[in-house]
Amino acid sequence: MPGAIALVTILLAAIAGAIAQHATVDDKASGNRYPNELPKFRFFQTSSWRYLKPLVSSMKDVRDVLGEPQEASDVSQFTTPYPGDAEAKKPVFTYKINDEWEALVYFCKYCFHSRPKDIPGDRLCSIDLIPTRRISFKSVKFPPVFKRRHIQAVDAAWDEYSDGIGLRYEVYTTGTPYGKQKPGDLNRISYGPPPEVGYR
Repeated sequence: MPGAIALVTILLAAIAGAIAQHATVDDKASGNRYPNELPKFRFFQTSSWRYLKPLVSSMKDVRDVLGEPQEASDVSQFTTPYPGDAEAKKPVFTYKINDEWEALVYFCKYCFHSRPKDIPGDRLCSIDLIPTRRISFKSVKFPPVFKRRHIQAVDAAWDEYSDGIGLRYEVYTTGTPYGKQKPGDLNRISYGPPPEVGYR
């Protein structure tokens, strides 16, 4: 009898562990976490990465869902080989989506979205879609839900349009010295966490 009880205990623990891991990648997968996507740029609900949750999914979860990245780099030492997930200080994963888009995956170690300070560094911060060709946004009219913020960097400037619940569009206001982008071109679409919201 004690052996049977021990076996049941082990099985229950295994089931609980499986449920806990599933929760890090599957919650809200059937809903729409980003309801304000622009009409011609609605990617989230049909994407493979809709099962990943910012601030909850880990680097391992990202690999489990998306596979091995085409490139893994540590921005803090960009010219050296990737040191591994645990050692990387500013890790970024690159995935090719199709001929028109690639995805850059950022983690809380190196994150450009607001987030609670107690979130582990290996948790997903955002998935940013980068166009591989020029896409003009000059004629795009953002709905009132989006707030504009101008950003001036060393090599370029852009307007950031944020809906306040994790979705951002970045549109260049200058050209770039390293590409063919012109003012009015889309820089990226960023799918991140709602500001100041921590998921458990």
